[in-house]
Amino acid sequence: MSQRGSKPIRDRRAHRRAAVEVPVKMGGIEEELAEGALMTQTCNISSGGAYCRVSTYVAPLTKLGVTMLIPIRTRRGRKKTEVIRCEAIVVRTEPEEPRPGQEEYRCALSFMNLRSTDRAKIDTYVEQQLSAKNAKEKARQRSTERG
Repeated sequence: MSQRGSKPIRDRRAHRRAAVEVPVKMGGIEEELAEGALMTQTCNISSGGAYCRVSTYVAPLTKLGVTMLIPIRTRRGRKKTEVIRCEAIVVRTEPEEPRPGQEEYRCALSFMNLRSTDRAKIDTYVEQQLSAKNAKEKARQRSTERG
């Protein structure tokens, strides 16, 4: 929950989200991107969707085929890259309209048809990233208190 003024604001998201860069390939299911795939990365991700930087305008409500490479730490501490494929729909694009000379757009994607096993893998990855971030912040706090 965050604060704005004196009233608390609740995060309405159903899934925890981590600000991480994950490689993503987006291909067109619809005509708009049918001619080629976009290679990009996420700005943040959850098991419900992702926020990505893209080099071309993609209109809201565009359906995409998405492939993501999710690096999960195994119980033995090794990294294993999971390839996750699903469909997604663009729910928001910023800026809202195509602009001449615009080099980067940001798209909010909502995952569709995501298998429950893949959803669990993304949830695991997000939790690992949030735990690592919290551990770094606590270590930084301790060193500041000592020094």
